[in-house]
Amino acid sequence: MKTLKFGIVIMFLSQIAVAQSKNDLLEQIDIYQKSIYQDKPYDVEKNKLFEAMNQVAASEYQKILRESESRGFCEYYAEGDLFKETLTIEIANDKQPYRLSFSIKIERRTKNYMDGTYSDWQTSYQIKRSYLNKLQHGIYVALFGPIKLPEDLQAKIEKYNEIQTKEKKKIIQGRDY
Repeated sequence: MKTLKFGIVIMFLSQIAVAQSKNDLLEQIDIYQKSIYQDKPYDVEKNKLFEAMNQVAASEYQKILRESESRGFCEYYAEGDLFKETLTIEIANDKQPYRLSFSIKIERRTKNYMDGTYSDWQTSYQIKRSYLNKLQHGIYVALFGPIKLPEDLQAKIEKYNEIQTKEKKKIIQGRDY
């Protein structure tokens, strides 16, 4: 009976160790990818960068408010019943490599469903780091294609995937990173 309990404990602990290694690998992937695109200058032609900015912003927002390729900025807008959001992406310097500046204006309100009235609009100008990372990653991928992982990290992922018996537990590009 003791050996059975011991065996169950060992199986449980090995599953936890495997799960932790998956989280560790995903964290390593995230750190590597962020080191490639996060707050980095873009050494590309200005018109290609402008196209990538527009492509990413258009995928996130309903309509364009203003854009100027010569001045290097685009402003997109989305709204709903309870929110209004404006994103501005601007090329911050005049020479290569180019840096981008992101700004956002978010207005939110709530609705009282009992009587149908709305609260006053509350305005925020803070862009969440996770959203900024999403935009920067999208622009990088639009310019250069998917981020290639280093061979040692790719080898760790392949080794981890070989151990997994179920497809849903494997680390897959396009799904997990």
